[in-house]
Amino acid sequence: EIKEGTFVNGLLNGKGKMTLNNGLFIEGNFKDDELDGFGKTINANGEIYEGEFKNGIREGKGKLILSNEDRLEGNFIKGKLEGYGKIINKNGESYKGELINGIPNGKGHKKYKDGSEYEGNFKNGKENGFGTKKWKDGQIYQGEFLDGIKNGKGKHSFKDGQKYEGDFSEDQI
Repeated sequence: EIKEGTFVNGLLNGKGKMTLNNGLFIEGNFKDDELDGFGKTINANGEIYEGEFKNGIREGKGKLILSNEDRLEGNFIKGKLEGYGKIINKNGESYKGELINGIPNGKGHKKYKDGSEYEGNFKNGKENGFGTKKWKDGQIYQGEFLDGIKNGKGKHSFKDGQKYEGDFSEDQI
């Protein structure tokens, strides 16, 4: 373990840097050897977090870049992305909206890698409740979803101009 900065009673206090034996690099504002305020961490897997900390835990506004290059931005509470935030995946998908424990829950907007988009309610990361899905080819569905598929009352406008309004069950008319 390597530490640089100002020490009080043998503990880092104020601006400093720390490299732990497990490969974790930490820099920022320290209070008693823990990040407190703005800081940055880089772990051995290449995961990078830059943002606010409290007692060494991600707490407040921040940005997390995972080792697979996915990005999470927003408000962290007890180390987890909570409330309004953004998730931007390396594969081209993105999400902006309400999150619980880093997972879409509540109102949000998702863009898929195939060019389609969904705006509406999410539960456990899937479209759930009322929403609108638009496909790249011009199709639009507005209605109820369950676990990511059309289920319940809805209105589907097809690319050829035909429309269907009524009940959907497991993505089918």
